[in-house]
Amino acid sequence: ESYFIELVNELNNSEGSGDWVSYRAEDSNNLELAYIINSSVVEIIEEPYTILEEWSYYFANRLPYVVEVSYSGKNLFIINNHYKCCGDGSINENDNWDEEYRRRQANLLLEEYIKNNFADENVILLGDLNDEIQEEEANNVFWNFISKPDEYLFADMEIAMGDADYWSWPGWSSNYSATHLMHILISNELFEEFN
Repeated sequence: ESYFIELVNELNNSEGSGDWVSYRAEDSNNLELAYIINSSVVEIIEEPYTILEEWSYYFANRLPYVVEVSYSGKNLFIINNHYKCCGDGSINENDNWDEEYRRRQANLLLEEYIKNNFADENVILLGDLNDEIQEEEANNVFWNFISKPDEYLFADMEIAMGDADYWSWPGWSSNYSATHLMHILISNELFEEFN
């Protein structure tokens, strides 16, 4: 927490422009999601709040953290996430402890939440989603989004399908191969701007 506060103070005390504000989701395990926003460029419509509290287990007790902002005259709902890590690459339907199963459940819950609360809104779902988006359907925890190309688009799919040098974890240790785990999903209301 102290480094987070120090970073925001440095941004505000630097020679650069902007009025930086920060928000952290409160939890007891010091793995909070956060936002740092330049409020001189981005208008905060509604301060961040957590959602889907009753399903905390599927989100590794790091609840999705939503903020509504306006940028260049367009309102955006941003849903920040940090999904459960690890696993063996396969979804085990018969094991509620299975990491891939938990990530898939998180995606299904978020899709339902978006449909029920942000229909026809500009939605960005992002964060450390701890799985690959380019996997085949059988073990792709994001298939509920990928299978609806008229509704959702992974803005980083080209990166995921491209050179590993540009992945979010390009060979981060000798024990693990390169992988791309940080993702940005947008709703169809933002397709034109993305293109």
